[in-house]
Amino acid sequence: MSRAEPRRPAASLVLVVQAHQVTFGVRDVRSGGWAQLGGEPMPPAGLPRLVNLGTALAAVAQRLREGGAAVGEVRAVVSDTWLATVAIPWAHELLQTRQAFAYATQLMDEAGFEDAAGDAMRIDDAPYGLPRIAVSYPRALLAALDACAQAMSCRVTSVLPLSQALWRAGRGGRPVALRTDDEVILVTGTTRLEAVTTRMRPDDRPLDRTDLDRLWARQMLRAPLEAGTKPRLLDLGPAGHVVPVLSGSWEPLLLVRDGVEAPVLLDVTVQAQRQRGDALDAVPASLRPGGAAVAVLATLAAFAMVLAWSAWQSQQEAMQLARQAEQRSRPPAPRPAPRTLDKEKLLRQQAIDAAAQQLDAPFHALLKALQPARDIQVAVLGVDFTAAGGNGSGRMVLMAEAASALDMTRYVSFIDGRRPLGEAYMTHHEQVPVAGGTGYRFTLEVAWSK
Repeated sequence: MSRAEPRRPAASLVLVVQAHQVTFGVRDVRSGGWAQLGGEPMPPAGLPRLVNLGTALAAVAQRLREGGAAVGEVRAVVSDTWLATVAIPWAHELLQTRQAFAYATQLMDEAGFEDAAGDAMRIDDAPYGLPRIAVSYPRALLAALDACAQAMSCRVTSVLPLSQALWRAGRGGRPVALRTDDEVILVTGTTRLEAVTTRMRPDDRPLDRTDLDRLWARQMLRAPLEAGTKPRLLDLGPAGHVVPVLSGSWEPLLLVRDGVEAPVLLDVTVQAQRQRGDALDAVPASLRPGGAAVAVLATLAAFAMVLAWSAWQSQQEAMQLARQAEQRSRPPAPRPAPRTLDKEKLLRQQAIDAAAQQLDAPFHALLKALQPARDIQVAVLGVDFTAAGGNGSGRMVLMAEAASALDMTRYVSFIDGRRPLGEAYMTHHEQVPVAGGTGYRFTLEVAWSK
């Protein structure tokens, strides 16, 4: 295989691998127009599902060749009924690639999924401290897609789960469901995809809204939503057309479509794959169009961050030496005159003053300002407001843990001066062992004012 930088082809074969059929279309990359749209049902039951899928994909390639189609790539989304998907609770093993995949494999085994040799596992890139999603693509499924691409004299450049495409079509924030006669897929989450639930058609009848309502009721028992929140539904009939959503418990999933000529799932696929660098994509990033350029830019960015860390560390050491020299040069402060209150009254008054000062602090705004950005792997361990002062200002002591020295540095720069915070400087840091590596635990003093 050539290692030259992949180029964006003029036309793409877009595939949607559903539970019992393959929907396809040839899309002009520049104009966005569609040609040779169609669907290929799976052969009758009797053989293993993956064998039937290979037969259907071979039939798609044969139909396109007979129609004179010329494509430069194959881009696909695959129904989650073909995949193994688990939610991974946060653990320090996720910081190391090898340990993360071993952790995900263990959870898939516990969930009852079979792990065959050669299957491709992918783990999403959720921020530090948050749970993640792991997806395993069967080796036979990827081989069938590769065989279809080879028959068209091109290669596969992207393979994503249908759940990821649905989540992006819904633009996040609320659960999204897809119902067809053959399958139901329910994706849930808040700011990111967190769980996927599927159900396939039974042998005696197609799936209907009643099956979907039951699946949603079970989901609500596990994770109730806030009152008034409604899930969104993409309901497709036998021909792939959208069925109106009239139920009071569901809202229709409104899609921004390039046109109405293609089946709706093809548009969902194209929109989902516009975002590059998806960690759940079965195709390695280096083999996607633009993948090598992205890798070079990432390397340069990492090198620049290392240089910035070195410069910041030197600056902090110089500032610390300057503060120590200033403190040594100051004359000792005069002692205040003793108060006339007795010891018991003095302690009581000090406790009252401290409580009043702490109650005056804008706790909600301060905690919100201390929350790290998504790409900074830092967990806040504790905040001490005992240093709160009067006149709507004060200081607090913060203890946090970072996955690396670079994350520690970025976090200090991130909160320094972020309203209502003021100056932030580090008073202590130390290395602490974590699973698979070394983290940093550090203490900051942060000024604040209303």
